[in-house]
Amino acid sequence: PGRRRDMIGGNLRLDQLRRRPHWSYSSLNLFLNVCQLQWTFRYVWKVRPAFTPAAVAFGAAFHRACAWAFARPGAGIAEAADQFTAFLAAGCRSADPEVRFDGDGPLDVLEALGRRMLEAYLASRDPAERVLATGIPFTVPLGGPADGCMPLVGEFDMVVECGGRREIVDIKTSARRWPEPRVRLDLQPTCYLLAAAGSPEERIEGFRFDVVTKTKVPAVERYPAVRDPDRFRRLVGCAKVAEEVIRRGLFLPADQGHACPDCPYGMACQGWHRQEVPGDMTLELAA
Repeated sequence: PGRRRDMIGGNLRLDQLRRRPHWSYSSLNLFLNVCQLQWTFRYVWKVRPAFTPAAVAFGAAFHRACAWAFARPGAGIAEAADQFTAFLAAGCRSADPEVRFDGDGPLDVLEALGRRMLEAYLASRDPAERVLATGIPFTVPLGGPADGCMPLVGEFDMVVECGGRREIVDIKTSARRWPEPRVRLDLQPTCYLLAAAGSPEERIEGFRFDVVTKTKVPAVERYPAVRDPDRFRRLVGCAKVAEEVIRRGLFLPADQGHACPDCPYGMACQGWHRQEVPGDMTLELAA
């Protein structure tokens, strides 16, 4: 499989697409579904986080190891696991700020877990499924000119083909199996299928999550997701309202939200209400 940089985003690299104001799935999801204030600390006020969550380093190493394996069909699973070990160690060494492990366990525990998960995932793959490309950048408008929204920019983990059908696959690591409503309501398939619809010549027909659990015996679950055009319209509507909120400088913390215990901006959040909040803002965002 090749890194087909011209598949969706033209000949531009992802870092080039990110140089202009835009939304990414992760930033839009953070704003809409996690915490507006955490989003603001990261993207607007550029507050330095107190730590790098171990889950971030772990997930990055897992994705890199998967991409390494897909680019080398002849490589063995043990070789891919060794690459995961190397990627995780390098990511933890270079992380700035440094990685905080806490409840995720020390590095050696995470390493052993990640190796088991990678082995389970690679062993579970359908041999008839062909990886066409990995790390495919995309950019797509959010609505029309009248909507005035920033474009959506991102990167597909991979595009696969099986039996003549092409679909986007996004790999996730998770503490447990996903409940059904998560797949049905998740924002990522909406964003990525909108991008695929914007490039019909590529004939991408679906989206799937490949979820690998962080359990003692890792499980691999595959969750297809479909979206109708009304979900795309809802996405544009949410982006328009979010941009208006940002321009007015109106942000609220999600106190007691699910992301609070591991939030790297916890200390900044505790003092937020004692600070003078800036007024109207311009949209200068980066992924």
